Amino acid sequence: YFFNSTGPFAEATLEALRTIGASEHVVIHDEAIRLFRQAMVDAKMRAVFEDRDIDRFFESYEESLFDECDSRFSDRGDGLQQMFCAYVRAHPELFAHA
Repeated sequence: YFFNSTGPFAEATLEALRTIGASEHVVIHDEAIRLFRQAMVDAKMRAVFEDRDIDRFFESYEESLFDECDSRFSDRGDGLQQMFCAYVRAHPELFAHA
């Protein structure tokens, strides 16, 4: 997540999760952001992310700090999609109309 093009939207994603009431996802995502910031202190890990070298990325994956967060987030299943749909239905005025 942090390595690909969606990484820069981590804070916006956190706010979106809060907005739709996905409190369990907020805790997990916030933890992942904290781990990412902590990892960026390490020069080796920072270089992996800054270089955007896919081979180095996969080499670093063995050292990944995000495995637990990934598992916890995935274990939530379809609940996130259902929360998003419920939010959209409850707030149609915030979305485009035909």
